[in-house]
Amino acid sequence: MLRLPVFLILLMVALPTLALPPPEFSARVQLEHIDYDGDRRSPRDGFFWRAIRLSMSGQNEPGWGYKAEYDVAYGHVDAENLYVRYLDSRNEWSLGERKVPLGMARLTSAGRLTLAERPAPIESLTDSTRFGFWIARELEQGLLQTMLYSRSINDSGNARPLGLAARMVLNPLRDGDRIIHLATAAAYEDLDRRADPSYSARPEARPDRGGFRLLNTGSIQNVSNTFSGGLEAAFQVGALTTQAEYIRVQLDRRRASNLAFDGWYLESSYRLTGEAMSYDGSSFRDVIPHGAHGAWEIAARYSRLDLNDGDIRGGRQDAVTLALNWYATERVRFYANVVEVRARDGDVEIDGLPVGRESARIAVLRTQVGF
Repeated sequence: MLRLPVFLILLMVALPTLALPPPEFSARVQLEHIDYDGDRRSPRDGFFWRAIRLSMSGQNEPGWGYKAEYDVAYGHVDAENLYVRYLDSRNEWSLGERKVPLGMARLTSAGRLTLAERPAPIESLTDSTRFGFWIARELEQGLLQTMLYSRSINDSGNARPLGLAARMVLNPLRDGDRIIHLATAAAYEDLDRRADPSYSARPEARPDRGGFRLLNTGSIQNVSNTFSGGLEAAFQVGALTTQAEYIRVQLDRRRASNLAFDGWYLESSYRLTGEAMSYDGSSFRDVIPHGAHGAWEIAARYSRLDLNDGDIRGGRQDAVTLALNWYATERVRFYANVVEVRARDGDVEIDGLPVGRESARIAVLRTQVGF
């Protein structure tokens, strides 16, 4: 809790020294209603605050900039982005808390996702934000992103991991609303003996305020290091956008056999009112309505995640999501998602009871407002 005022004090001191621009303030609020209809489990559904995100940022181009972004939706304060950076015409250097460059859906802001939640393989097998040093360089037909990182400043544990990640994006075609995106990424993380990693997955929705998970490996002991690799492919032609990713994580263990978990997804969306999605060279971003009545979008996704290997039975999950979205304005959006999820083959317990096999249909209605 003390990190935010400390950062703000240091930032106010640095503003005149680095000739930083005055801060711009923004916020994003997401209120959603979830209805979970499952075979065996009945998590708490109803209305939830999915996000209450407060942001302060400023940027000279070229020159120094900064960002401080915190989420307070679940009764505690989490840093989502907290860094200072320097930009020139083709390069970016930053120091602070930000996302590890692994996974297109992970690097897409939660406020810009086409579907209500990220696909389970990306949510489960990639890191959110970590504290580290980030370098990115624009190429003639692509982008290179790298990051040297340790733990997140949101982490209250004693572990001190050290990781290195790199992501290469290629754009064979980038001409207006016609885009081809190809990418590969890898991350290596050396863990100390105090770290016992775990992997879990929500059912691509957040019943019970995000605490409900049908897949869970539990803490995995004696892991010395992890290696993650991912592949991305996406294209856009006018109002049609399609993207797919594959992600695999290998865990090297001391005095035990190594483990590997993986997953993939395929997602496609179409704007009925003809808009194309904007693209920043790293991921697809906003839909900006053309007409006075907003933009309408339909979307679908299939995902698969496998958290079973060796002596670990975290379970397997398949999910199909259908969506109808209305972008009323550039800042006001309404989501309607239906998720069909099936979990199986895991030794997962919820409230002391084994999950076994679970099939569920989940309806998600969300209102999102940006300020």
